[in-house]
Amino acid sequence: MSLANGLNDAGEVVGASIGPGFSTFTAVRWGRDGIEDLNKLVTVNPGGLYLMLADWVNSSGEISGLGVGADGLHGFLATPDSG
Repeated sequence: MSLANGLNDAGEVVGASIGPGFSTFTAVRWGRDGIEDLNKLVTVNPGGLYLMLADWVNSSGEISGLGVGADGLHGFLATPDSG
C-alpha cells in the first residue's frame, strides 16, 4: 500500500510505502523515474535515521518527514545534492 502526502510544481509526489499489516513504513518519492526509496538516495545521514514517512516536498526538491533512529523519532529535511 502507498500513501501520498505532498506534491510540488515539478510533479514530484512524496509519501510512504507501507508493508503488509502496517508492518513497515518507508519514505518514498514518485517522479519521472518511478518510485524511489528515499533511504537509498540519501548520501549523508549522520544521525543514522531510517526515513519512514515523507510529508512535504517544495519546488526546490527539499523533502521533510519523519525518521527513526536509535533514540526514537526525529523530523528530517532531505536536500537534493547539487553536485
